[in-house]
Order: sequence, then C-alpha cells, then structure tokens
Amino acid sequence: MEPAHSAAGAVPERGLPTAHDLADRILRELGAAAPGADSGPAAGVDGLLHRLTDGSAAASRVIVVRGWYEPAPAAAAELLRRLAAAVKAAGLPPERRPRLLVLAGPSGLAAELPEQVAREDVAVHWWWGVHGRLDTATVVAMARPPAAGRAARHQLLEAVAQATVVEVCGPFLGLAERLAAEWDGRPDTLPPQLHRLLGDDGLLPGAADPEDAARTAPAARRPAPGAALPAPVGALREDWDGGLADRWDGRLRHWPGTAARRDPRTEETATPEWDWEWEHGVRTRIWLAQNTALLPLLDEAREAFTEVIRSRSRLPLPELAARYGPRRDGVPGPRPGTAAVPGSAAALAGMELGDMWRAYLQGDARLSQPEADRLRTLWRSRNSLSHREALDSPRLEHLADHLTR
Repeated sequence: MEPAHSAAGAVPERGLPTAHDLADRILRELGAAAPGADSGPAAGVDGLLHRLTDGSAAASRVIVVRGWYEPAPAAAAELLRRLAAAVKAAGLPPERRPRLLVLAGPSGLAAELPEQVAREDVAVHWWWGVHGRLDTATVVAMARPPAAGRAARHQLLEAVAQATVVEVCGPFLGLAERLAAEWDGRPDTLPPQLHRLLGDDGLLPGAADPEDAARTAPAARRPAPGAALPAPVGALREDWDGGLADRWDGRLRHWPGTAARRDPRTEETATPEWDWEWEHGVRTRIWLAQNTALLPLLDEAREAFTEVIRSRSRLPLPELAARYGPRRDGVPGPRPGTAAVPGSAAALAGMELGDMWRAYLQGDARLSQPEADRLRTLWRSRNSLSHREALDSPRLEHLADHLTR
C-alpha cells in the first residue's frame, strides 16, 4: 500500500521521501541562479514557497517537475496545491507569479486534482489527441524499407502500404514503426504480421514483462464517448494512462491488440484459435486505407477512359449519353416515356465504370482486349471498394499494373 501523502508540518515516516525533499532539491537548483530577496524559511516546502513568492528573481524561472522521476510522485501534487494557495495569498500580479510545470500521469496525481487546480492562474493540459495522422505517416515513411521494382508501380503500392499502416496503427507510433519496417506491404499478410507483433512481450504500452503484457491486453473495445472529449474520463482514463487509448484524427482509437480467443466451438485449450472478429476489424482498416489511396486514382482513370468509350462508341454520342450517362434519379438509361436527350461532354465525362462496362457487354462500344481487361479491372476494383471490401494482394497488384501503364 502506498504511504499517505505528507502534509506540511506533519512528521513523515523515517526514511520516506516527502514534498519537503522535492522542495529542497528545487531550492538547491535555485540557490546559485537566483538568490533570495530577503530572509525567510530556508528549507522544505515553506522555504520554497517563500522563495517563489518573495519577489526575487526565482519567480522568473520555469521550474519543471517530472513526477515519474521523483522519489515520491505524490510530492509534486502536494507542492502544486500549496503553491497555488501561496500565490493567491501573496497577491502577486500575473507577471511576477512563479511558473511551475508539473509533468505527471494519473498514477502520480489524485484523480480529482486536475479539476481542483484548473483555474485562471493554473492551466491543465492533457497529452490527449496530440499525435495526428501526419505524425504517424512520418514515422511510417521513415521506417519503410528502400524502394525496389518498377518506379511508378512501386510508388503506388508503397503509397497504399503506408496508408494501410497509418490507418491500422493510428496513434500508436511504436507499433507503426515496427509494422512499417517488418511488413512486406501485401494486404493478405498484414493480419498475421500484425498478430505476431502484438504478441511481442515488449511492444504493448505499459507492459514491463510478458505476464504484464498478457494481463494488460484488452479483450474487447469498451464503448466510450472519447473523441469529442477534451480529456480522457472514467474508465477511458485508465486505458489512456496505460497507452491503450487516445484521440487520433478526430476519433477515439484503442490499442489494436487483443489476445486471440479460443474457439468456443472446440474443446481445445492448448492453442488459441484465430480471432476472426479481430481480423475483420483489421481488414476494415485496410479497406479504409485503400479507399483513401486508390479512389482518387480510380476516378482519374475513369475520367480518362470516357475518352476511349467516346472514340469506340457504335452509337451516336447523344444516344450513348442517354443510355449510359449519369441520371438525376440514379437510374442509367433514358427514363421511361421520355426521348433521349442530346449528349454533352459533361454527361459523357460523368459515365461510371460500370456503365462503360455495360456498354461494352451490350456491344455499344467496341474495345480491344487490353482495353476491355483494363476497364474490367478498374470497374471491379471500384465496385469492391464501394461495397467496403478491401482488395486482396493479387487484385491490388493487378490494379497497380493497369493504373501505372
């Protein structure tokens, strides 16, 4: 059980570090740089508070206390409470108030302290939502292996791979660095590679040993308000303190690790079965990344292919636009009971890949075999992504071939 916090004037247990020890250390640091303005208490918390509020040069310094390095982590909280009261009692103007920067985690501070001290002269900042997508992308780009293969094709596949690692790992930069360095970039190999990394004893945030890692890995995501909060609250604060949850890119993100649960349909207990629900979540992240990286390229390819359809059309362009161009009601082709409207460049430029493929199948557009293969690949890829289905490795590589020719 942790020792009780020592109050000013209380006699602590012999040998235990207290807030007075922290105050004496700060006084020693201030001693040579900022001599006191007058006499007063020379040691302990009272001596430090007198030194910081007596109008001396000590008040011009920023005093940094890193709670996790202190022998008594709770001492920083006690000093912060007393300093706030001392500054108020001294009536110091803002420009002459001492500046104390306390860095601490919830384990070193009372749960209610941030709310109690947050006021006009004390600001509370949470390390929450600090890392964004650009931070993760930078770590991933620096960790990826050197380029190899045909330049344009490799650049496209590399862009998709980096976007995938960023989306899967989110704010967990250590995991992103390892996955970027060790994964071969193929979608089919990402779930097992990620699963192996998550089993690494030292990779889980806050895990000091393998047993801690096994105990700390969350078995499932707990619902939490999360992303809109200015700071983690309730049960979410415990996960945040352990490095298992954070706000990232406007969303609440949980550590992607979970111990593979045993298959409830079997009685085997020797080997954990693959967690299919976890894999589905990973593949959803892969789909999100592919959507981000590939949809702009697919739309450019679609727009370029409309020129091919125009030049290969067996129908007058107005009729081609009427049958296969975009319709306001979302239904391709002329509306029942209406005549075909004159075609326009805008209508033909808005043709979807599926409508172009339909025009080819119905013989209204004549394509060479390579052109038909390209159109089919573009259409199937776009259709899969539209239905939240990630492209597997062969389909992604085949699409890259067509997009970079």
